Amino acid sequence: MSLKNLEHAIETHGEWEKLEQRRHAVETAAQQAELAIKKEQENALAAEKLPIAKKIFAWVSDFAVTDTYKKILAGTSQGGVHIYGGGWGHEVPHSEGFGIWSRLDVRPDGTLRYIAGFKYAGGRQIDFATPEQLAAGLNHTYLFRLWNKIETEEVYGIIENWHFRSGK
Repeated sequence: MSLKNLEHAIETHGEWEKLEQRRHAVETAAQQAELAIKKEQENALAAEKLPIAKKIFAWVSDFAVTDTYKKILAGTSQGGVHIYGGGWGHEVPHSEGFGIWSRLDVRPDGTLRYIAGFKYAGGRQIDFATPEQLAAGLNHTYLFRLWNKIETEEVYGIIENWHFRSGK
């Protein structure tokens, strides 16, 4: 390799780095624009969140006084009854994908405990004592899917699978 070839390689590499920086800037701008659109969509659905949260809490209040709830609670060391799991409901936009998880438990005091993590690590934990807190703390997608599971009674299958699957 000659000095001239080395200088050419350095110059070519510098041009490549500039192109990479531009490509990265364009990708970042596109991601920010997409995020802004999703935040606008979430804001547009904000009015629907509180009524859904109120329905969820009404169900929680009814369920938490049942003998079934008390029997499950007595048999678990988790401090609550697991009713739902999914992606990250605490983020906008809603996040799902490899390693992303969350769970929602009905606590003995009638509150909901949301726990989210990545792979095998726990992370965020939020307790919700009111429908207003729930509506403010979780995104529309999460609340809508949770309410759908409650409304269709699929929530009871989730409870059964979580608390009574073989090996537990």
